[in-house]
Amino acid sequence: MSSLGQKAVRGGSITLLGQGIKLILQLGGLIVLGRILPPEQFGLVAMVTAISGLADVLRDMGLSSAAIQAKTLSRGQQSNLFWLNSSLGLALGFAALVLAGPIADFYGDDRLIGITMALAPMFLFNGVQTQFQATLARNLQFRALMFTDILSLAVGLAGAIALALIGAGYWALVGQLVLQSLTLLLGRVAVARWFPGLPDRSAPTRRLLTFGANLMATQLLVYASSSIPSVLVGARSGAQALGFYSRASQLVTFPINQLFTPITNVALPVLSRSQDDRERFDRHLLRSQIALGYIVVLTFAVCIGVADSIIPLVFGEEWAPSAPLFQILAIGGAFQAVSYPTYWVFLARGLTGSHLRYSLISRSIVIVSVLIGSVSGVYGVALGYVIGVAIGWPLSLLWLRGHDAGPIRAMFGNGLRVILVGSVVALAGLGISRLTVNDADILRVVYALLICAGTTVLLAFVVPDVRRDRVIIVQTLAHLKPGSSAGGK
Repeated sequence: MSSLGQKAVRGGSITLLGQGIKLILQLGGLIVLGRILPPEQFGLVAMVTAISGLADVLRDMGLSSAAIQAKTLSRGQQSNLFWLNSSLGLALGFAALVLAGPIADFYGDDRLIGITMALAPMFLFNGVQTQFQATLARNLQFRALMFTDILSLAVGLAGAIALALIGAGYWALVGQLVLQSLTLLLGRVAVARWFPGLPDRSAPTRRLLTFGANLMATQLLVYASSSIPSVLVGARSGAQALGFYSRASQLVTFPINQLFTPITNVALPVLSRSQDDRERFDRHLLRSQIALGYIVVLTFAVCIGVADSIIPLVFGEEWAPSAPLFQILAIGGAFQAVSYPTYWVFLARGLTGSHLRYSLISRSIVIVSVLIGSVSGVYGVALGYVIGVAIGWPLSLLWLRGHDAGPIRAMFGNGLRVILVGSVVALAGLGISRLTVNDADILRVVYALLICAGTTVLLAFVVPDVRRDRVIIVQTLAHLKPGSSAGGK
């Protein structure tokens, strides 16, 4: 295996381990905090973060990915990017202070003024740390990225639990976000072994800014289409309904954010450096799609089967209304999982302008679907979002086909097969849950898990194409074992 391939394998191993730890911490935090704080208080913070997250996309400006994707990056160029990200973070922090009142007026709740103002420093912290993150990813320092992610999450969660236990209410959730962003900044500055110089006018940054601007516009569209559901639910149905919706949405986005986002830090530099070798590029891409697609989709499939019994059991009966919302949104999560590798292709091939044009269409479909669905209330919002996301997957493949940028037919076949397998497993779990509706929740969970596991094993050994996928997944996981060696070019 090449040196780059070995680093990719080690990076994948470290990233998967780190994301597993993060997922456990985050789910554990939701369970503990959900037992202490009522849904309404989660909804209050979600009202602000649904809007303020848009500013965080502006703060990044796509420059972290621009720095990672660049074949060469001088010290002067990265210093310029650092000062630009930091300046944007500072400006957006002040903007949050100014807009705190209008945000509270929009939702009709004066408590949001203090929440918005307290979250303002996050924009500066995140702006300063952006290029430190890019440095670590560009240098394939995945262990450092994992360590700082886990440390910041643990510190934020510990602070939130402590505040919640002394009766701080929703301020515990605010404190969690601020502590997490500050710890992430300090941790990455400490481990990056890089420090910016003064702005360098002689360092050319136009190409990086163009790349970042196109990506930022795309990310704004993605974020807007993802956040509009929360904004609509909060504005029309109030904080409690948004608390239920945001809990369901969090349970769906955790597996995606905790796996695909950091895996991008591994996949993007590897694919970018392999883009001149089509065979190697396609091989890396397809193997990643199969392995990660099955992991995420089967996780969602099992969770769909057990959601109506496990959510009240784990989080408490007051969170039961989140279960059907989660089951709907998890379908959208499955489509996001199989389509995410197309995002890697856009970035690795430098097709950010084309990605922006594609996103203008695909995300407009999502927004229109959500607006139409909102007529039917919170469940209509969730269903509209899923329909829009599902339409976006084949559209992204058709778009890339026009660029001859990857193995489109194979990617579609892989994704469709993963979705079909996940659907069968989910239906098996739902079926046994309905048949055992009068049993105790814990028994229903056990029955559904056994049926889902048995269905998965049966498909993996009986269906020829799924059997081949099983071999690929086993080989990929074997390569991720510490100390393993892998053959290949």
